[in-house]
Amino acid sequence: MKLGQLEGTKEEITGFVIDNGLDASAFFKMPEEPINAAWIFIPAIFIFIVFVLLTLVHSFSEAERLFIFIIGCAAVTALATVVQLRFESAWASTIVGFGLLLLMLVALGSISPVEMLNEIKSIRK
Repeated sequence: MKLGQLEGTKEEITGFVIDNGLDASAFFKMPEEPINAAWIFIPAIFIFIVFVLLTLVHSFSEAERLFIFIIGCAAVTALATVVQLRFESAWASTIVGFGLLLLMLVALGSISPVEMLNEIKSIRK
């Protein structure tokens, strides 16, 4: 078994830690409890509903569409926060947040899909 720079059997590693008066919790991180699936699914459902309302229902006024967009932004923020807490990766939460925000802008009609692709290409450079 190999744990970091320590290599040996379980008994050897335990003996090394005890013999040297070390605290094992200082070396090994306890696995975190997984995040409840509801924390992921609830914002995702809100985002899906926002996409449907913005793209398929055209009877809303401009103010109502803006309000729905703001609700979607809150759901995107919640989902990006959950991704950050779960994976502790700024890249993952940024990709989720920025990608969904661009898709919502397309659904709102503020930018075209071609403009969205151009934005993504300009960011990659």
